[in-house]
This record gives sequence, C-alpha cells and structure tokens, in this order.
Amino acid sequence: MRWRRWAAWVWLLPLAGCFAQGGPGDACRNRTDCQGRLECHEGLCSDPLLCRPSPECAQRGRCTTLGRSCSVGEDRDCRWSTPCASEGLCSARKHRCVAAKAEDCAGSDVCRTFGRCLPENGTCTFGGRSPTRCGDVCATWGRCAIDGKGECITGTDADCRASFSCGESGLCTASAGGCIATRQEDCLAARLCKSGGACYAWDGRCAPENIAARDMGKGWVDWVAGWLRPEAGGRHRRRR
Repeated sequence: MRWRRWAAWVWLLPLAGCFAQGGPGDACRNRTDCQGRLECHEGLCSDPLLCRPSPECAQRGRCTTLGRSCSVGEDRDCRWSTPCASEGLCSARKHRCVAAKAEDCAGSDVCRTFGRCLPENGTCTFGGRSPTRCGDVCATWGRCAIDGKGECITGTDADCRASFSCGESGLCTASAGGCIATRQEDCLAARLCKSGGACYAWDGRCAPENIAARDMGKGWVDWVAGWLRPEAGGRHRRRR
C-alpha cells in the first residue's frame, strides 16, 4: 500500500507546476498567475501597495510597482508628486513624469513665479498664458501671455477683450504685444466714449471726432506737401 501512495505523489508532481503562482518580479499573463494580492503589471507580478508609501512616489512620481522596483505608471502617479506642483511635471510618458500639456504648467510654481508656462520637450519653458503670473497687467491691459524672456505680453484678442482697458477705452484688439483700438464698434461701446466723447477708432486708440478729423486732415496735408516738394523727389515739378 505504501508504494501506491508514493506512486500517486510522483504522478501528481508534474501537475503541481500548473497551479504554482508567481511571486514579485515573476513573469505573468494575468492576475491569476500571481500570488495573493500581487497584480500582473506589464508582464510582471507586482505588489500594488509597495511603492505608494515610499519617498520615491512623493519625490519622483514612482508610485507604481513594476516587479520588484518602483516606476511611473500613469498620470495619477505624477500628479501626486512634488515635481507636478513645483515644475509642472504632471504627465506620465515612458515611465517618466514630464510636462506634456498646457494645464501641466499652468498650475505650477515655475509658471506663477517665473512665467515658464509653455510645455516644450518635457519641461515648462517661457511662454504660454499665466493670468496669475501677470496679475494686474493681465486684468487691466490684457497682457496675460508670456514671451521668450518671461515678460507679460498680449497674446490674443481674447486677452484684450477680457481686460479692463477694452471696456474702458476700447482697446480690444491684440497687436505687437499690446492692446489697441481698431474697430469703431469697440470705441462706441467703451465707457470713454460715453463719458468723454472718444468714440472714433484712430491710430490705435479711441479719439474724439475733432482730434480724429484734425489728425486725418494733417496727414492729408503732409502727404500732398511731400508729393509737391521737388527736393523730396515729388512728382510735381515747376516748369522753367
């Protein structure tokens, strides 16, 4: 009888491997290939609770366990980390935290403090929009965008139209980094038109009718004088 028991065990030994489950770092195809609470992540049995309490998670976004090591697995890992708030490194790309979207940089310290609000090559560089960084000049003059030097400039008509200067003075069009008046309807809708009569778009600003007419007349006179002046190469020359 004893030899029959041994024979049964020998016969069952090859089947034992079919039911064996992998430990941390072992290869897997799905969750059932791994022991206990281990999960199959990217082909390796991994403990999902190993990395989140670690300093690597808070400091570098390495919150996802990959086998026996900690790695960046998803955007959530990056958003939980310090570099997301400080440097805008909030998106997971190839197991690294990088700045990939405008919103990554927009809420970061480097955007608010230094004007580095544009994601480029994985980091936040000078550029983009930062109403928080530009503060009063954004709210008053529409200078809400950041140029290559970190200065606040006007980026779009929308910046101008949202500013105080548009409703007050009709400066609602973006031009050369600032806001100017180019549309008659903007001047007519401005408070400066109602209170001071500056209702005519002229030379980048809203002006009263008499000033606009005067400047227009002066410009016409200057043009005619230049056309008649022989020493300036004017077309008209007196006959001798």
